[in-house]
Amino acid sequence: MKVFFGHAGKIKPIVQQIRNRFPKSIDVWIDEDDLLAGEKLTEALCKAIDDADFVVIFINDEEEMSEWVRKELKIALEKEKESGKI
Repeated sequence: MKVFFGHAGKIKPIVQQIRNRFPKSIDVWIDEDDLLAGEKLTEALCKAIDDADFVVIFINDEEEMSEWVRKELKIALEKEKESGKI
């Protein structure tokens, strides 16, 4: 099973704590571990979201979503619409 974690940088420590509680058998995509140096960010996000069985977007009530988090959410919603799967 593959899970994509989208989040703003300010809440990265919380996201890392949550990721560390997942079993090793679940492949969790997180930018700091899975984004390669020099890789085109938008393409990498699209591929990671396409490959994911689940997309989890973390939103902090104290801040508005960053531009990248909005982009991740948009990509995920487009994938959902195209595939017909929630």
